[in-house]
Amino acid sequence: MKALLKELTTLQKMLELAAEAAGINIVQRNGIFVRCGDDINPPLPWEPLDNSEDAFELAVICKIDILFGTYSVEAIANTGNPECEPFGIMEYGDNQLAATRRAIVRCAAQIQLAKEDNV
Repeated sequence: MKALLKELTTLQKMLELAAEAAGINIVQRNGIFVRCGDDINPPLPWEPLDNSEDAFELAVICKIDILFGTYSVEAIANTGNPECEPFGIMEYGDNQLAATRRAIVRCAAQIQLAKEDNV
């Protein structure tokens, strides 16, 4: 149970960091993240780990390159600092789309962490 709670907390933090990297305003309601803003009424669910459109938007906004290998996908962002290149690597397993979405979200979260480290 503790491992599941830690994983959920980690996923929550990863989603929060990814949204911040892209400048997407989110809040958590009833256990899911929703996008908020003056032009969004009603608030829309934001689920880049489950929704390919949300993940694609995240990749475009954060300028994430996606590289497909035989067994895995890599999401890489160019921060201008070769010593700190945020990335996400995920093995495909049985779901290539899910692995790609997760790699994008992990990379975006690392982009935000790199921004915070440089402040």
